[in-house]
Amino acid sequence: LAGMIAFVSTKCEEIGPLLEAHLYSHCPTAIPSLSLASPDGGEDELMESLGMVRDKQGEFESFDKFLNRTEGLISIMADIMSSTPSDHTLLGGHEGAMIWLERFLDLLPEAPTAPLPLLTAPVFVAFLTGAGHMLANKFPAKMKPAFDMIQNDILKRLDESAVGVPSATRLRKVMDAGFDKLKNELPPGVVAELYDGKPGTGTASSAAPASSGMASFQSAPPLPTQAVPSQQQGFGSSGDQNAFSSSPFGSASQQPQSSGFAAAAPAGNPSPFGSISQPQSS
Repeated sequence: LAGMIAFVSTKCEEIGPLLEAHLYSHCPTAIPSLSLASPDGGEDELMESLGMVRDKQGEFESFDKFLNRTEGLISIMADIMSSTPSDHTLLGGHEGAMIWLERFLDLLPEAPTAPLPLLTAPVFVAFLTGAGHMLANKFPAKMKPAFDMIQNDILKRLDESAVGVPSATRLRKVMDAGFDKLKNELPPGVVAELYDGKPGTGTASSAAPASSGMASFQSAPPLPTQAVPSQQQGFGSSGDQNAFSSSPFGSASQQPQSSGFAAAAPAGNPSPFGSISQPQSS
């Protein structure tokens, strides 16, 4: 399905904005965006900004259902980004996948803040399973530091609650297999002819910025999409198309991009996914 959608996007440009608007409205994390607090501190507003939906009785879906749905949408996004043809630009294409991973890493609270938002593990499991092999082959100089960051830092700060531990366990399984396996083995169940894991054909910069102790991920340059003031913008497929439409899709909260790895989490976070505690100074 992902390969078919990617191919059709090269013949029908209109599919890009439609797919992106639908994806971003149902899963703001795919922008990427990560709401750590709502503007007025309300729990309902926070859950809506994360993309949680209400049932017919007006009750929010369960955390398990929300996490499973998010994981599924991030998975199809990663699969599309990694599909042939190699020059497709749907959701940013191959280069967009590397930029997306860097931006998501930058959104996470910096160490030693723990636990990380509950979405962290499900998002990484889905994204790395789908796009990790492609990224390890096309952008190894940038993907290896990102992989090491997740292995050496992120895994130690995952949410280990009853709701969070299943995703955390799956992520550890992916990471424990190692970078070489990620690079050398196709994702499970993939159609090899439709997955572009050929090495050395990416176009993103291979220079990985360094910092003391581990890699630092600078804010990635925007893809060629038209800027829209006061709106979230995702990865567009055309230079003249807005990747993110306004009125029906404006619930995601704006997150500033940092020059290094994430910004500190706000104090007194009302997140229903567990408080993101601030480290205490000694």
